[in-house]
Amino acid sequence: MTIGINGNKVYWYFGFGFLRKEIELCHIVNILPYETKWYQGIGVRMLKDGWLYNASVGKALKLTLSNGKNVYLGCKNLVAFQHALESTN
Repeated sequence: MTIGINGNKVYWYFGFGFLRKEIELCHIVNILPYETKWYQGIGVRMLKDGWLYNASVGKALKLTLSNGKNVYLGCKNLVAFQHALESTN
């Protein structure tokens, strides 16, 4: 899974652009670390309070949006990703 920040948006996709999604940074109201569970698997999963996108079980960031929904983005370097989001938001 590839995650990036371009201008005023955070984007992510699998492989060569499969299932590409993006969110405007101004819609993110809270960023918290999240530990994914083994049974949540990999890929795209619907959780009770949002959607999880990950390529491996482990760490993710929980992005709470202004509309009350949550997006969980799995990543290896959680601290760097969180810092990048907070510095651009």
